[in-house]
Amino acid sequence: KRQVFGFGVSFLQQKDSVDGSITLFDGNNAPFKSKMSAEATLQQISVPVALELNKYWSIGVAPTFLSHRQSLGIDKATDKTTNNPSSSAFGLTFGTLFQPSRKFRLGSWFRIPTSLYEHLGFSATVGSTSVAYEEDFALHFPWIRATGLAYDLGRSTSLFPENQTHP
Repeated sequence: KRQVFGFGVSFLQQKDSVDGSITLFDGNNAPFKSKMSAEATLQQISVPVALELNKYWSIGVAPTFLSHRQSLGIDKATDKTTNNPSSSAFGLTFGTLFQPSRKFRLGSWFRIPTSLYEHLGFSATVGSTSVAYEEDFALHFPWIRATGLAYDLGRSTSLFPENQTHP
């Protein structure tokens, strides 16, 4: 009986930045605008493992580590105190592959929902105005299910053919 086993490592990093402005009021209650920015980085590391159960069925699982960092800033701020929150969580993806013939394959995978919880706090002085901001928030990665179907039409194409000749 033939057992096939495989594994790999995948790494994903996503970085998002947002710039905007905030209206503040000085000591005389006159409004003025100040530039505000936020930056978030999400990293995901997965270690997928697959096992061929028999000539028709294969299964796989990918434990995943998620890490998130966020920062918030305000232009021309003095006496700035910023809580740059970070959090981490573990997730899991698993799947199956059914191959009843060499030409036909049917696969499905599922990702279990994961949530990250953070607290963002910020206080600063801009000119003569004190600014304070605090918020608890959560990032939710939902349950995802995907199914795929493949049929080999019999045409063989390759980026690197075995019998390729070079001039």
